[in-house]
Amino acid sequence: MENIFSSVQEKKCLLNFCATYRHIKRPHSEQDYIEMHSTFLAPGIHHLEVENISSGRNLMSVFLATFKNFHETGCLTMSSEPLPHFVVDIFDELYINTYDPWSIEKFFLEDFSCDFLWIEATESLQSSQLFSLFNSTISHYRIDQHMPILLLTYDSV
Repeated sequence: MENIFSSVQEKKCLLNFCATYRHIKRPHSEQDYIEMHSTFLAPGIHHLEVENISSGRNLMSVFLATFKNFHETGCLTMSSEPLPHFVVDIFDELYINTYDPWSIEKFFLEDFSCDFLWIEATESLQSSQLFSLFNSTISHYRIDQHMPILLLTYDSV
């Protein structure tokens, strides 16, 4: 089974599994927004590299506010910064629902109702068992074939 999140630091490895790779610098130009429009709508894993978590969240908030076609948006993050009010914090959901944090498969089968997902792939998340288990579950159930999943990495955290 292929590892869709392997070697996040190596962009060539990521590109084997991602439909797009974009390195986004602030300020964002109008052309950046236009070119990334299809990224937010196309099923698959998409890799965006942004300056930092705040920059990535700002970018996500702007785009998601323009798309009224997503029913529920989820984010996998280990950051303590609060997410926008319309985003489900997947990490928190695993704990709130008293799931064993490693029983991700059960979560996806019983409670996951997102039609858009972004993953804040900080170094701490990438090195966690959670990231590995998320990867295998997404790959096993081919979740990426049914929805856009954005993998955000950062110049600095």
